[in-house]
Amino acid sequence: MFLVKVNIKGGNLKVIKRDGREADFDSRLIYEAIIGANYYTEDKVDLDSIVIKVTNKLVGKDVVKVCEIQDAVEHALMVSKYKATAKKYIEYRSERDRVRETKNKWAKIGIDITSGEDTESQRENSNVPRGTVTTQVEMIKRLYSKEFANEFILPTKYKEAHTVGDIHVHDSAELMTKVFNCALIDYKYMFDNGFQLGNKWIEKPKTLITAMNVLVQVVQVQATLQFGGITLESVDEHLGEYVLGSFKKHFYNAIEDLEIEFNSMEGMELHPDDEILKSNFPKLVSIATRHTKQEVYKACKLLSYQLNTLQVRGESSPFVTIGYGTATTWEGRLLQECILQERLDEFDKSGVQEFPKHLFSVRSGVNLNKEDTNYDIYKKAMKTSAKTCYPDYIFPENQETHTGGSAYYMGCRSLLSPWENEKGEQVYRGRGNIGVCTVNLPRIAIESGKDKVKFWKLLEERLDLTAEVVKWRYNRLITLKAKEAPFTYIGGIFGMQLDPEETIEKVFAKGRGTLSIGYIGLHEVVLQMLGKETATSEEAINFQLEVLNFINSKIEVYKKDTGLGYGLYSSPSESLTDRFCKLDYAKFGSIKGITDKGFYINSYHVNTEAAIDPFTKIDIESNFQKLATGGHISTVEVNNLSGNLEAYEQILKHAHDKGLMYIGVNSPWDFCKTCHWTGELEVSEDTDYNYSCPECGEDNSDKVVLTRRLCGYLTTMNKRPPVEGRVKEIISRVKHG
Repeated sequence: MFLVKVNIKGGNLKVIKRDGREADFDSRLIYEAIIGANYYTEDKVDLDSIVIKVTNKLVGKDVVKVCEIQDAVEHALMVSKYKATAKKYIEYRSERDRVRETKNKWAKIGIDITSGEDTESQRENSNVPRGTVTTQVEMIKRLYSKEFANEFILPTKYKEAHTVGDIHVHDSAELMTKVFNCALIDYKYMFDNGFQLGNKWIEKPKTLITAMNVLVQVVQVQATLQFGGITLESVDEHLGEYVLGSFKKHFYNAIEDLEIEFNSMEGMELHPDDEILKSNFPKLVSIATRHTKQEVYKACKLLSYQLNTLQVRGESSPFVTIGYGTATTWEGRLLQECILQERLDEFDKSGVQEFPKHLFSVRSGVNLNKEDTNYDIYKKAMKTSAKTCYPDYIFPENQETHTGGSAYYMGCRSLLSPWENEKGEQVYRGRGNIGVCTVNLPRIAIESGKDKVKFWKLLEERLDLTAEVVKWRYNRLITLKAKEAPFTYIGGIFGMQLDPEETIEKVFAKGRGTLSIGYIGLHEVVLQMLGKETATSEEAINFQLEVLNFINSKIEVYKKDTGLGYGLYSSPSESLTDRFCKLDYAKFGSIKGITDKGFYINSYHVNTEAAIDPFTKIDIESNFQKLATGGHISTVEVNNLSGNLEAYEQILKHAHDKGLMYIGVNSPWDFCKTCHWTGELEVSEDTDYNYSCPECGEDNSDKVVLTRRLCGYLTTMNKRPPVEGRVKEIISRVKHG
């Protein structure tokens, strides 16, 4: 073997490397590459002859790129008799290219985010402000995690189906670690039994203000250990004992302050409603009651303030929902009144609060009818919603009819299926959802060419694949040991304290946890298949029902075959509305009413541009909501009804009577913090548009609050704009009536 040196014009040939640096040509590198490829073959390569052929091709050049040298080596080997070595060299070069491309891809993620080139990724989750350093760091972590999961964790079959847009594997970035989606956390169990928080053992609180502080800490920690919503259900019932604890504290403080002799509680209960206590010690009861009411209001303000200002995972607010409305006790009613009053008071200062999301439970015999004990609180809830958006409304009686049980929703819409413990008791609190995989229904309709036989066949195939994905996710999750997330699984988030070495399987097994099969775009399906839509066609309604019933029939098979808690979920599709539509536009071109508008309509919802009244929309969507028992929400768009609560109540009453389980009423909530104007601003497709107050001209984005409901929860459009498709969907919404 000898080394070849090429001299051109009295100097060495220069090589431009891939990073732009310049180096002298060195034939030894060619020898090394060929020897490396030849090592795995039986070829007896004449190295010198191959290198000479390569260098001869370079004669006459001053500068050459690395890839040109590699092309010359590849060609010289291919035309020689050393075919096996040529094959190995090509394989080696291909692998090096793949590795290099991967490295470049990882680098590009960080560069695009920090340079501002990638703004779309920052809009996938509208619960984060765009453009800040903290958000950039969080998005880089999230995108790295997503790429890592796609490259090394998610099976190829699922990754390919997700990439092309047949299905969508939600929250794939979270596959880096074994975490779950959303939960109805059992804070009552944690308070009753105590738990470890950092370096401190937390004992059962004695007063409400302490209980609220601890509750906020629980949320803050748990929000980092899951990727979906946290719901604090029945706060008016479970926190009532701490209200009484506060009353007891203030009662005894009053005794001490007034130096009143108080030796016995015989025949009396230390409760503000106890008639004997009120009769014997009216002044003490009055003082204790006044101070208790003040503390309850402060505690509700603390909860709201903390949950709005906490930041987890960068600058995200913890996605928290609180549920209330059913308690009829003095302390339960007081909690409800203060929660609502705080919401009203805060709106007058800063406009709509995005978190916590509020759910008000409406039940006949409790608050629905004028003769019910809590009807007055229901009226206050409607006043609050009309002005501030929340609370939204759930109807447990309709849940019981359609699902066999009732529960508060997790996050913005996820609903647990009934599950019984070993005592035969229905359990909801202390359960959760593992994750979601969504089927692209409009694509199936397009690919079927309006052939229903083909449509059902494709739908079945995609559903089977989706069911595989969430089962795979379940199997991956349950290998986690409790000690790997001790706060969640040993602390009692799920109403049990596992052994540190125990796997978490029992938390989610046998239907205790839910596996969600999501869907999007039923409107586009019927429009593509029938040329009709549900707002105007009974045939379209019937076909949508066929689709949902078919999916449910498949889900029953999956449940029977696996024993797992599959459920049909009306996917929120905050950014998926945009992603699926863009992928289908790229694949199928512009299709009128389907891919041309830039978004797909959520789940079973009526066309956003349908000019119908709210009662008709409820009539139509009540056909579908009862079939999507794994999660759903219906909404209506109205003008501000703060001055017409009778109309607001009629909408809710109609929703209840038609069998809806969950409804939100959207109306103008935009707000100026400078002059306190409230009304409706026109949303611009330009997400950089600078909105101004029509009353005083204020244009500071921190002071002009433009709020819209994304899907189940809210976003401040001028601070945290969603993806392009969702913006278009929001603009397309018409008022119902």
